[in-house]
Amino acid sequence: FRAFVTGDAIGNITPLGPLASEGTKALLSRRIISTSAAFSSVVLENVFYSISVAIMVMVGTLAFLLGYRPTNAALTISLVLGTIAIVSVLAVWWLLSSQPRLISRFLRHAAVRDAEDRVFRFAASRKSRVGQILLLEFSFHVAAVLEIYFLLTLLAGNGHRMLLNALILGTVERLITIALIHAVFIVNDN
Repeated sequence: FRAFVTGDAIGNITPLGPLASEGTKALLSRRIISTSAAFSSVVLENVFYSISVAIMVMVGTLAFLLGYRPTNAALTISLVLGTIAIVSVLAVWWLLSSQPRLISRFLRHAAVRDAEDRVFRFAASRKSRVGQILLLEFSFHVAAVLEIYFLLTLLAGNGHRMLLNALILGTVERLITIALIHAVFIVNDN
């Protein structure tokens, strides 16, 4: 619990965001589990969360396209986002199934190789758990959409498109988070 709270706090107060947050969680957990096991669990959590975000973006984009008549610019952006989400899910699926060992090719360290091996072993040997984990990740997004729906209902009453709007706003929220994370890395590189 301390590792989680401390990691999130460091991620929120430093410009490195999730990089600092997740690394701190792994380092603070090393008293309980090995560092490579902690890092591999953080990597797996981020992989599963990324898959769920990509699918959330696909669903939200589809809801926007079917629920509204977007302009050509909005349609293009929506199709690009949907394509990126699909390609991202397929890339992660390929990485987990083919296990190409990309990270340890560039970072030649035993701990990196061990963490990478742990990630691939988990994905290969616990396929039933992968579904359960993804279900929990999706429940997070469902809860976020329901929270937005509840707030919209309180603020604007119960309209006929309130759930659709909540889904689209939940998707926009995820996209803003992704954009801000990438913006932090771009600003830090300059």
